[in-house]
Amino acid sequence: MSITLITAAPGAGKTIYAVWNIIKPAIEADRVVYTVGIPELKLPSISMSYGQAKKWAERETLEVENPSGIPIPDDEKPSVLSNITEGALIVIDEVQYLWPASGSKEPGEDVKYLTKHRHHGLEFVLITQAPQLIHRQVLAVVDKHIHMVADWHGRKRYEWPEYCATVRATSSKLKAVKQRYELPKEAYGLYRSASMHVKQKRRKPLMAFIAPIALIALVYASFSFKHGIIDRTAGLPSDEMSGEPLATDVGKAYEEIALPSEKLDQPVSYAVVTSTIDWSKISSCISNVNKCVCYGLSAEKLVIPPETCRKAVSSGWPGRKGRNEVDL
Repeated sequence: MSITLITAAPGAGKTIYAVWNIIKPAIEADRVVYTVGIPELKLPSISMSYGQAKKWAERETLEVENPSGIPIPDDEKPSVLSNITEGALIVIDEVQYLWPASGSKEPGEDVKYLTKHRHHGLEFVLITQAPQLIHRQVLAVVDKHIHMVADWHGRKRYEWPEYCATVRATSSKLKAVKQRYELPKEAYGLYRSASMHVKQKRRKPLMAFIAPIALIALVYASFSFKHGIIDRTAGLPSDEMSGEPLATDVGKAYEEIALPSEKLDQPVSYAVVTSTIDWSKISSCISNVNKCVCYGLSAEKLVIPPETCRKAVSSGWPGRKGRNEVDL
């Protein structure tokens, strides 16, 4: 047994939700259902006015045996409700007309006795637009609060284990149990919700159009950038990507330049070039006005002082044996 509060803005479907998800299952379970403020309900229930609902707490005290002879206080004597069937479900739409927030500071018995509704097996469902419209002492006994939202991207319901005063706050929504819900077409004909229906137009915010386009553009740009890099690197030989000179490039340089082919008459000694370099690993040396470069046996570029390189180009080096030196 509980007191459930259902809130939502007009048109969000709070009453039809209660009819389909609460009243209908209760009737199917052979439970007595009282309704207030739900006109022309086509389900078998007992309709009451707000005035009649205000008398729900009227009751009769039962006489019981008291062998001890100790007087029993009136509020502790067992009682039975006079106007409501024990164990019934009571659904009150627009409950602010019955228990308004601006009510008297000293509430009547119909409000105070809500704290003992479980003694009679009763369940209350209170429906309104916002909890601020209801008397604070009624809100104090609410043990389930369902807030419903219908916007451009569907219907959602938030549920708390007690009434929530700030249903629109992000912090409150994070603490709630969130679910999507749909209102079946069969539910719309079960009661008369209004004398004239006005269909609400819910416009989509601009961000709803911009966000998908921006996401697609971002994915496309990332894809294009990634594949552009792959295409550029795929066309480069591995030696060029490592920053080292290619043996084929050195070979082309040799083809374009007339290389001296005559054999040296006398071997070159270390007196001409320095002996601190292992000349057996030198394949070729090339020089021009600005620089001089020597390459190893695998066409790798070697670090050799320019003057030593130029001497090697002009005079050769020990163990050259026909290796190439070019003066550009």
